[in-house]
Amino acid sequence: MTVGTPLPIDPVGDWIHGRDQRLRVCLSMCIGFPGTVVSIDEFGATVDQDGRLRRASTLVIPDISIGDQVFVAAGTIVQRLDPDEAELIRATLLEAIALEEAEAGAPARNGGIA
Repeated sequence: MTVGTPLPIDPVGDWIHGRDQRLRVCLSMCIGFPGTVVSIDEFGATVDQDGRLRRASTLVIPDISIGDQVFVAAGTIVQRLDPDEAELIRATLLEAIALEEAEAGAPARNGGIA
């Protein structure tokens, strides 16, 4: 489900997933995450984002190479990154995820991507 997509409503008019889920979806947003290009074909690239392989468009930056550190947002490679910059972004986002989960009382994921 993407942000902006209404949640399904049950016959009594309440959100199927309850108020907590509705709040979580309304407050969440799509966050770009750095990754490493692991393959390229005529349709785009496959990017490894912390162990999760994702397809990404190369329309914005077509001269991508295997091994490049890139920033992916909304399914598109939008920036080539210096390896140190990619690691700083990655670490910052993982720290933010852990803090958010700690505030919500959920166990922190060890290096996972939301």
